[in-house]
Amino acid sequence: MSPDTSNEEPHEPPAGGPTRVSVSQTETRPGFWNTGRVIAALISVLVLVFIFQNTRSTKVHLLIPELRMPLWMVLLGTAFLGMLAGMFWSHHRSVRRPRR
Repeated sequence: MSPDTSNEEPHEPPAGGPTRVSVSQTETRPGFWNTGRVIAALISVLVLVFIFQNTRSTKVHLLIPELRMPLWMVLLGTAFLGMLAGMFWSHHRSVRRPRR
């Protein structure tokens, strides 16, 4: 038989010492898949599907030169530049406005 532990007193922390409280990670930070990341993932998948469905060659006028390249490269480059602009804007916004 196992000893009866119902009469034992709860363990007291040492006097004068810090008390450590165990808190699970789910209570301290939000989950990885929050709304913003789900939307970003969906947009990324849609951009990739659109890029791979448009693979024909096209002319691109960039200021003066005229380039001929696959449309998927143009679309991927445009998406990459948009991502960089969004990251810059997000970083610039967080630097200007301190978190509360």
